[in-house]
Amino acid sequence: MGDPDYARRFAHSTQFGGATGFEVTAPLSLKGGHFHLQDENWPLFEDESLEHYEWEDERYWAWYLMFGRLGYSTETDSAVWERAFTQRFGEAAEALLAGYRSASKILPLLTAAHLTRHPALTNWAELDTGGALFAEHNVNPEFGNWDVTYMNAEPSDPGLFYGINEYVRDALADDQHHKYTPIQLQRWYRRLAAETRDAVEAAERINEGGVESNEYRATVLDLLMLADLAEYHAEKTAAALALAFYHESEDAAYLPTAYCAATAARDAWASLAGRGEGTYHDDLVFGMGPTRADDGQWVDRLPELEKDVEELDRLLKRKESTLRTNARVRIILPSLGPMDSLSISRRSTWHCLRQRQRVPTSMLRFGLAN
Repeated sequence: MGDPDYARRFAHSTQFGGATGFEVTAPLSLKGGHFHLQDENWPLFEDESLEHYEWEDERYWAWYLMFGRLGYSTETDSAVWERAFTQRFGEAAEALLAGYRSASKILPLLTAAHLTRHPALTNWAELDTGGALFAEHNVNPEFGNWDVTYMNAEPSDPGLFYGINEYVRDALADDQHHKYTPIQLQRWYRRLAAETRDAVEAAERINEGGVESNEYRATVLDLLMLADLAEYHAEKTAAALALAFYHESEDAAYLPTAYCAATAARDAWASLAGRGEGTYHDDLVFGMGPTRADDGQWVDRLPELEKDVEELDRLLKRKESTLRTNARVRIILPSLGPMDSLSISRRSTWHCLRQRQRVPTSMLRFGLAN
């Protein structure tokens, strides 16, 4: 991907302290892992009709263009990349550039706010679930060995972002600090996903009935997969936040949100897995070396999410008598807004909460208040 705004801000920030340049890790730097894992080459795409280049690095032309031109001068005129998009995508160029702008912010936000493994060279944000809700469910054996969960994973910038467990402890102690919270993070994920989908829909309307090039279809695929990933993390953050509040407070009223948001997160990941299966290589490999490499596909992570949902379902059933007595539920979500404006995952969470709690919508409480 490539977002001119992100590249410009990044390039400007590197001037701090009188620096004269910067170094960035290029796309595909860790494809196949390092050292002898690279002995056997494999293509990114299983579906050859999505290939639109001779060398895979050419696929990332927009990334190189943005960082190259804006790294040289943050005053570079937007006509430079607008012209390149028009040459490749014709009348759909403006819509796809908007998609690039939104989608390209998703992975940087994710790695800043939720870095499952440190350092970043061992973290695979594109294919990482961020950790299971219950450590024993982690597909990645290293996560299980280290008791990594979505709740205790740290931000890569802990001065700017709250970790989930850290936020819950401070919120319950009424001692919050000036950092971005998981609730704010949910909103950003959701907004970026919605903007990306809107851009794709605009491009599809413009291109309706026209010839779709290999690059056009590959670009739309990637944009939608990034939107799925952002929606997944929005829902997973809601689930982890509610579960963390339950663990700290022993208040079962948080459990319906945990269960319903975890279900929506699983569904978003299933959508992501469905797009990746049969299009991308069936055994993607990434990492620092043979003993530190991740591999597989998005579909290989689904069992982890299924187990989390099943465990929350069992936990919720054990607490159902308490919930019926209290007739309330705590929902750790941003305001849902009008029903007709909700995404599919938002609607499913809404209906799930009503069904599991069996109380009128008017009795549902949003935020942290009783």
